Amino acid sequence: PVFHSGALPSEKERFKQIDDDFKDLMAKIDTDPRLFALCDDHIHYNLPKNLNTMLKQLERYQKKLMLFLEEKRTTCPRLFFIGDDDLLEILGQSEKKDVIHAHLRKMFQGINCVEYDMNDAINSLVSNQGESVNLEKSISCDPSHVETWLSELGKEMKSSLASQLDSYLALFTDKGDILAIDYDAYASQISCLGENIRFVDTVEVAISNGS
Repeated sequence: PVFHSGALPSEKERFKQIDDDFKDLMAKIDTDPRLFALCDDHIHYNLPKNLNTMLKQLERYQKKLMLFLEEKRTTCPRLFFIGDDDLLEILGQSEKKDVIHAHLRKMFQGINCVEYDMNDAINSLVSNQGESVNLEKSISCDPSHVETWLSELGKEMKSSLASQLDSYLALFTDKGDILAIDYDAYASQISCLGENIRFVDTVEVAISNGS
């Protein structure tokens, strides 16, 4: 699937040729699977040499594929959290939302799934506990550059949570008192972090005043 998705276009036709040759060979062997037939050069001409050639070419493609995956992981370091098979599945089926969702929680520990707007752009994140965090800026999901929008998603997640924290802390007065607050409007980690910051600020003021 990764070749059909447009990855490594220079190798696509060569890989397809090897794939077709191997399938043809297996189909031919299936018609007469006897060991003597495999050894008959009239039936399977130059079989050992042909198999070795296929193997060498596949090893060559394997190296190129590993370099390709390394480039993707360099663009989006969170891809290091998943194995090669998972990454190939994402790259080969990046247009399928269910495939992305299946691996998303492996890359983002706090994200269980994402929600989309009418333009199929990600506009909110949902945790395992069902909490939802709205993104300040929607992330467009370009199937041909999945590593780019995954990286942008990570940055936007941090930015949106930081904005929520700023909004939460703005509710505190200089004396450490808190104004009316709708706790349901904030993620629990923001509420906990905000309360810890308020407590530390209050303690520092108390120490400074000797109270």
